[in-house]
Amino acid sequence: MRHGECSEFIDNSWSPVTVVDMSEERATPTAKQQNKPRRWRPTKRQALWAGGLALLAAMSIACVVAIRMGHRLGYVPLVIVVLLTLIRLGYRYEWTGFRETSRPKYEKRDIQPRKTLWDWMQLLFVPVMLAILAGGLTWWQTSSERARLVEEAARQEELRAQNTAVQDYLDQMTTLMLEDDLRSSDVDSEVRTIAQARTSAVLRAVEPENQRTLLQFLSDARLIQRVDENLPIISLDRVGLSDSDLRDIALSGADLRFANLRSANLSGANLSNANLSGANLSGAYLLNANLSGADLSGANLSGADLLNANLSEAFLSYANLSDAYLLNANLSGADLSGANLSGAILSEADLSGAKGVTKEQLEEQPVILRGVRMPDGEIHP
Repeated sequence: MRHGECSEFIDNSWSPVTVVDMSEERATPTAKQQNKPRRWRPTKRQALWAGGLALLAAMSIACVVAIRMGHRLGYVPLVIVVLLTLIRLGYRYEWTGFRETSRPKYEKRDIQPRKTLWDWMQLLFVPVMLAILAGGLTWWQTSSERARLVEEAARQEELRAQNTAVQDYLDQMTTLMLEDDLRSSDVDSEVRTIAQARTSAVLRAVEPENQRTLLQFLSDARLIQRVDENLPIISLDRVGLSDSDLRDIALSGADLRFANLRSANLSGANLSNANLSGANLSGAYLLNANLSGADLSGANLSGADLLNANLSEAFLSYANLSDAYLLNANLSGADLSGANLSGAILSEADLSGAKGVTKEQLEEQPVILRGVRMPDGEIHP
């Protein structure tokens, strides 16, 4: 290459080039982009504000509905909603003190800046909270006392209704005995049917406290004792008397076949010659009870307390006496054939002349026999 050609080549290669600013080209929207409408999208703060307002609105509506329905506790969340709303709005104004502000610094120490709402709230927080707690405690005590009084009034009203029902029953039965000759009526007579139906209904309706009154009346009137064809005028067959308080009641000769006397208190009761065959006396209290000559065949006496009970000449064949407490009980001459005595406490009991069981059979069973007078008259060591 000649010198002239080389210089020409160099001159052409270093000729100035026009530089195009692409950033301006990218920044400049096209006509199509300018015509396209922009879609509005809420900011994160706006979305949080909208969600918070919707939540507050929903809580406020729920509180109002709860208050309208009579729930006083609905005022509590309503107050919280109002406080949160006021605090949130307080962040928009400096005078409230809820957001950071630039207070002027004074050179003189005796000049204090004016207190904001937040400062006053800090000063009043403890007494206000104490007042709220005291008011809540007073309201709770008042509500509890009011509920107790309402419950007590309902209880008294129920007792009055039951006493009225018992008195009405006694008046009706007196009428049936005096005017309709209930005692001399036939077995299948209408007057007996009416008396039986009313007795069964009232015994199921009243509480254990009133059952004692009714049973004592029936026994004194000789309506539940066997009179003709070995049947009572009024039968208590399968009548529910569980948990009844029948202490010291006199039911001698009463017909209580299959009666439910579970956990009933029959301490000191006179049940001599009563028919309790098949009755449920499990867990019953029969301390010092008189059951002499009573028919307890097939009865359930498991777990019953028969301390010092008189069971002489009683019929206990196939009765369930498991785990029964028979300390110092009188079982002389009783019929214990087939009875279940497993786990029973017979210490100091008198089984002299008992039938259906022998000394050897008693010693083979898991029973406590310390000091027991055996059927043959011997005293167990």
